[in-house]
Amino acid sequence: MSDKVPCKTSCSAPVPPKGVSRRDVFRTGAIVAGGVALLSAGIAPARAQAAKMPKADALYQDKPKGDQSCANCSLFQAPSTCGVVDGPVAASGWCKLYQKKS
Repeated sequence: MSDKVPCKTSCSAPVPPKGVSRRDVFRTGAIVAGGVALLSAGIAPARAQAAKMPKADALYQDKPKGDQSCANCSLFQAPSTCGVVDGPVAASGWCKLYQKKS
Protein backbone atom coordinates (compact mmCIF):
# COMPACT_ATOMS: atom_id res chain seq x y z
CA MET A 1 0.00 0.00 0.00
CA SER A 2 1.35 3.42 -0.92
CA ASP A 3 1.82 6.17 1.66
CA LYS A 4 1.12 8.84 -0.96
CA VAL A 5 -2.17 10.65 -1.39
CA PRO A 6 -3.05 11.56 -4.98
CA CYS A 7 -3.51 15.27 -5.73
CA LYS A 8 -5.62 16.90 -8.44
CA THR A 9 -2.42 18.27 -9.88
CA SER A 10 0.31 15.78 -10.59
CA CYS A 11 1.82 15.88 -7.07
CA SER A 12 1.64 13.55 -4.14
CA ALA A 13 2.04 14.37 -0.45
CA PRO A 14 3.25 11.94 2.20
CA VAL A 15 0.61 10.87 4.66
CA PRO A 16 1.62 11.42 8.29
CA PRO A 17 1.60 8.35 10.53
CA LYS A 18 -1.72 7.63 12.21
CA GLY A 19 -2.15 9.36 15.57
CA VAL A 20 0.41 12.14 14.97
CA SER A 21 -1.06 15.56 14.42
CA ARG A 22 0.57 18.85 13.57
CA ARG A 23 -0.31 20.00 17.08
CA ASP A 24 1.62 17.05 18.55
CA VAL A 25 4.67 17.90 16.45
CA PHE A 26 4.64 21.55 17.56
CA ARG A 27 4.02 20.62 21.19
CA THR A 28 6.93 18.19 21.18
CA GLY A 29 9.15 20.80 19.52
CA ALA A 30 8.22 23.37 22.17
CA ILE A 31 8.96 20.92 24.98
CA VAL A 32 12.36 20.06 23.50
CA ALA A 33 13.22 23.75 22.99
CA GLY A 34 12.18 24.52 26.56
CA GLY A 35 14.31 21.70 27.89
CA VAL A 36 17.33 22.90 25.97
CA ALA A 37 16.79 26.43 27.32
CA LEU A 38 16.58 25.16 30.90
CA LEU A 39 19.71 23.06 30.53
CA SER A 40 21.59 25.99 29.01
CA ALA A 41 20.51 28.27 31.84
CA GLY A 42 21.79 25.77 34.38
CA ILE A 43 25.15 25.32 32.67
CA ALA A 44 25.88 29.03 32.12
CA PRO A 45 26.16 29.97 35.82
CA ALA A 46 28.47 27.03 36.45
CA ARG A 47 30.78 28.20 33.67
CA ALA A 48 30.69 31.77 34.98
CA GLN A 49 31.73 30.60 38.45
CA ALA A 50 34.55 28.46 37.10
CA ALA A 51 36.18 31.34 35.20
CA LYS A 52 37.67 33.79 37.69
CA MET A 53 38.71 37.32 36.79
CA PRO A 54 42.41 38.26 36.86
CA LYS A 55 43.40 40.65 39.66
CA ALA A 56 44.30 43.39 37.18
CA ASP A 57 40.84 43.30 35.57
CA ALA A 58 39.18 43.44 39.01
CA LEU A 59 41.41 46.41 39.95
CA TYR A 60 42.50 44.42 43.01
CA GLN A 61 44.70 46.19 45.56
CA ASP A 62 46.30 44.88 48.77
CA LYS A 63 44.83 47.69 50.89
CA PRO A 64 41.20 48.48 51.75
CA LYS A 65 39.20 51.25 50.13
CA GLY A 66 37.76 53.15 53.06
CA ASP A 67 35.78 50.68 55.15
CA GLN A 68 35.50 48.23 52.24
CA SER A 69 37.84 45.24 52.38
CA CYS A 70 37.85 41.60 51.33
CA ALA A 71 37.32 40.59 54.97
CA ASN A 72 33.80 42.10 54.92
CA CYS A 73 32.97 41.16 51.30
CA SER A 74 30.43 38.42 50.61
CA LEU A 75 32.69 36.95 47.90
CA PHE A 76 35.69 36.47 50.23
CA GLN A 77 36.49 32.93 51.40
CA ALA A 78 38.89 32.92 54.34
CA PRO A 79 41.78 32.73 54.65
CA SER A 80 42.82 34.07 51.22
CA THR A 81 40.42 33.12 48.41
CA CYS A 82 37.82 35.06 46.45
CA GLY A 83 34.84 33.61 44.62
CA VAL A 84 35.46 35.74 41.53
CA VAL A 85 39.08 36.99 41.61
CA ASP A 86 41.83 34.61 40.54
CA GLY A 87 44.72 33.87 42.89
CA PRO A 88 45.24 34.55 46.57
CA VAL A 89 43.79 37.76 48.03
CA ALA A 90 44.47 39.50 51.33
CA ALA A 91 41.68 39.95 53.87
CA SER A 92 42.71 43.61 53.95
CA GLY A 93 42.52 43.88 50.12
CA TRP A 94 39.82 45.42 47.90
CA CYS A 95 38.57 45.18 44.29
CA LYS A 96 35.84 46.71 42.14
CA LEU A 97 33.68 43.60 42.62
CA TYR A 98 33.30 44.27 46.34
CA GLN A 99 29.90 43.25 47.75
CA LYS A 100 29.22 44.06 51.37
CA LYS A 101 28.22 41.09 53.54
CA SER A 102 24.62 41.26 54.63
